[in-house]
Amino acid sequence: MKRRNSITAGSRRGMAALLLATALLSPLSGQAVPERDTLWHRSIAIIHAPQDSATADVVRELLDIYLARMAPYFGPQDPTGARIRIAANKRDFFGGFHGNVPEWAGALYIPSQRMILVKSPRWMGSHTKLEQDVRHELTHLFVDIAFAPHEVPVWYNEGLAEFLSGEQVDTGRSLQLAWMVSRGDLLPLDSLSRMIRFSSPRAELAYLQSLTAVQHMARELETTAAWADFHHSVAEMGWTPALNRHLGMTPAAFEARYLEDLKARYNPLVILNTEYLLWIALIGVGVIGFAWMRHRRRVILARWEREEDGPAG
Repeated sequence: MKRRNSITAGSRRGMAALLLATALLSPLSGQAVPERDTLWHRSIAIIHAPQDSATADVVRELLDIYLARMAPYFGPQDPTGARIRIAANKRDFFGGFHGNVPEWAGALYIPSQRMILVKSPRWMGSHTKLEQDVRHELTHLFVDIAFAPHEVPVWYNEGLAEFLSGEQVDTGRSLQLAWMVSRGDLLPLDSLSRMIRFSSPRAELAYLQSLTAVQHMARELETTAAWADFHHSVAEMGWTPALNRHLGMTPAAFEARYLEDLKARYNPLVILNTEYLLWIALIGVGVIGFAWMRHRRRVILARWEREEDGPAG
């Protein structure tokens, strides 16, 4: 599921955070839908309203690019039967789920139907956001195909989708993590399985931690080839045995090491780093300049008022 806007303080861009659609979601079958056309990309159907035919063409071009980019991480997979549905309006997007999808959702992957559901840029978002949605939800599709019948933790599924869709921990998010570390607000990884019920701000933190946990995994595995081997082991034996084989850790030991690394990387003293000092200084100069301009304006207006009143004649 995809968030519509980022609430991260200091973020340089609107970011859509995403959440896996789980079994809590009601199926779309039986739901009346508008007239639809189908565009094919090999074995993947792109289902869309006639007025979204141009968007469907964009999605097909994105599939040309990003299906190939999944292979180094998951190996060859067969997405036959997968569908991407472009929701023509808000009712078309939310209507089939009977209130089980939070309002901040921006995109979905529905495992029971192997369906990716995205919003048409005609009524929500942009083609840039659509691209990010498709990249993110394709990761969920490949996780679903590659690891069945095993399950992976929600934090890994979501964090990997964030990672492979190009999300980064930028300056604003780094400062947010430093604040979380200083307050002891970091979430246990197993609690992220409930993020579909989180409020928008808490879901943002959950996605951010999921991303940083997968970034930590990337550092542990070191290379894409090692990552592909790890995924092969997950598909073969399941999450916990694969983690032990490749990293020599239990899930609890991995989480402890990840949190230790996160606290070290985003210690509150990180604000003393030159890069962050520069940003803080720029923000400070802007605030001071704005305050001075308001003060100056008030002084000038007061002087004008005195001059207009003048002495009584």
